[in-house]
Amino acid sequence: MFSFKPAGYFSTYKDTLRPRAFIIATAKAAKKNYVDGMNAPKSGRLYTRKGKSWRASAPGEYPANRTQAYKRSISATTQAYRMTIGAQVPYAVYLAEGTKRIAERKSARHALQEALPHTREELRGFVRWKAGK
Repeated sequence: MFSFKPAGYFSTYKDTLRPRAFIIATAKAAKKNYVDGMNAPKSGRLYTRKGKSWRASAPGEYPANRTQAYKRSISATTQAYRMTIGAQVPYAVYLAEGTKRIAERKSARHALQEALPHTREELRGFVRWKAGK
C-alpha cells in the first residue's frame, strides 16, 4: 500500500548577517581601492622642491600622495547597516569636487563605485528557504 506524507510547509526568512557582511566587505574593498589608487603611478605634472621631485595626479586620477597625510587619513567605518568612507584632511573636499583652478580627482565616491560590483556577491542568499514540519 502506498501512503503519502506531506513534507510540511516552506517559508522564507531574512538572513540578517548577509547585509552586514555586504556592508563590511564593501567598506573594506572601497578603502582598499582608494589606497591602491593613491599608490598607483601618476601621469600629471612633475614638480621639484628643495631637490626632491614628485609627479602630481592628472584630472580623473586618484590624488598623488607626496606627504602621505591624505592616504593616512582615509578611513572606512561601519555601523549596523551603514558605512562611512572618506578622508579627514581639510583639502580632500577640494580635490574631490574640484575648484576653479584644480580639476576633480577621484575620491571615496569613485572607490565605492568600483567596489560595489565585486561585493554584490555577499548579498546572495539574503532571503533563505526554511522547511517546516
